[in-house]
Amino acid sequence: MVLGAITNVLYLASFLYIRNEVLYTASAVLGFGSSLLWVGQGNYITLASNKASVGRNGAIVWAIFQFSLPTGGLFLYSQFLNSSGDIDPNSVRVIFIAFTCMSAMGALILALLKPVRGENVAESLLECGSEQEFPSVANAAITTVRSRISIFNEAKETLKMLKHSKMLLLCVVFLYSGMLLTFWSGVYGTCISFTSQFTTPTKLLLAWNVVFVGIGETSGAFVVSLLSKKIESYGRPAVVIFGASLNVAAFFLIFLMLPSASPFAPTNDLSYLLPSDYVALLCSMLLGFGDSCWNTQIYATLGKQYAEESTRAFSLFKLVQSLAAAVTFCYSSHVVLHWQLAALALFCLVASMAYAKVENFGVEMDVHAKPI
Repeated sequence: MVLGAITNVLYLASFLYIRNEVLYTASAVLGFGSSLLWVGQGNYITLASNKASVGRNGAIVWAIFQFSLPTGGLFLYSQFLNSSGDIDPNSVRVIFIAFTCMSAMGALILALLKPVRGENVAESLLECGSEQEFPSVANAAITTVRSRISIFNEAKETLKMLKHSKMLLLCVVFLYSGMLLTFWSGVYGTCISFTSQFTTPTKLLLAWNVVFVGIGETSGAFVVSLLSKKIESYGRPAVVIFGASLNVAAFFLIFLMLPSASPFAPTNDLSYLLPSDYVALLCSMLLGFGDSCWNTQIYATLGKQYAEESTRAFSLFKLVQSLAAAVTFCYSSHVVLHWQLAALALFCLVASMAYAKVENFGVEMDVHAKPI
């Protein structure tokens, strides 16, 4: 996790002295480091939690993580508020100095985290079930065995998990989460900035977009953490279906409000409704809240059902999610907005059904279902 956080610091610092080769190299290093950070974080949460608390703990971590969006957005707003025309280079420098320092503090905090021992996860798992329920619980505690496995064999064993129907269904969920990530973090903001009919200046509206996505992400995660016990009783698919409903509502409003050509270049075109600043920010919050529902339940499912193989499970999660995000970024600059929204709505429906099927599997089936 610390190594992954350091790559984030280096990436932000590269904006202080912008050179193409440095920026591209830092971006590639960031991609590698982010995979380390997210896989390590998922594994750490799993080891530090038991079967009953993994969903709550994952939601709390997600809320803290996404709290950076409203705070960062408000900081951007304060920097852009009194500026006119193009963004002042000095303001950009101040922004990235602040973000780099905050990222460095985060890396330091990760370095100070107390290590989680294998014995702790064994005790946590045993608290929630008998030895028969977790027949290989000792494997989760003996981390030294993993250290003897070569990187090639570890990757091979990770990919072998794709033979199981449950993991294949989860990959559909991971795929949608990557598409959604690209849309709210890149495509939607671009569409807003290229739509000329908004009354608020573009820079300020983009800052507020970040704030409201963050509000949705943070509030969604906190609600999930507060209702974690009831969620365990009623089932996680209810949370995912609720989040999916919010996403589809946002897609529909965006379809009505933003021009189909808005991902490509500035446009004066109109869609079915006159663009509204308030509706745009409402969509931002709906996208954030829905994304929070998806990610918190993904963490909970992987932490609960793959407690003994959490590193491999989270590795597959980030692999599929990142591939989906990359592909979505590639086609987003060539496909009109309305078709992108249709694809998102379709995958949202399919992913919801896949997640519900996975959770139903979890009631009666072992993690290692019969290979297909």
